[in-house]
Amino acid sequence: MPGTPVTAQDIRSAFSPAFWLQLGTTVVLVTLAYAAVSSQGQNNADDIGALAKIVEGVVSDVNTLKVDGARTDERYSQLLALMSRIDTRLERLEQRGAP
Repeated sequence: MPGTPVTAQDIRSAFSPAFWLQLGTTVVLVTLAYAAVSSQGQNNADDIGALAKIVEGVVSDVNTLKVDGARTDERYSQLLALMSRIDTRLERLEQRGAP
């Protein structure tokens, strides 16, 4: 009731052993959940760091392959140009009738 003073018996009945047991269990579960989430977060951070290093390595390898591919294309282009010049010279020699 609104005007009734609170007695020690009322307080004792409100904070019974069951209440303390439930409160303790809740605190322990929250602590364990926080520890699990915190640990998982650190594991995720470690995994992300490892994956970042792998990605950096792959990007480096891809860049190397691009450079090598460009060099190979340039060599191929030079060979085609050389073969074209040789072909042109051979045609000229054939047109002159040289033996």
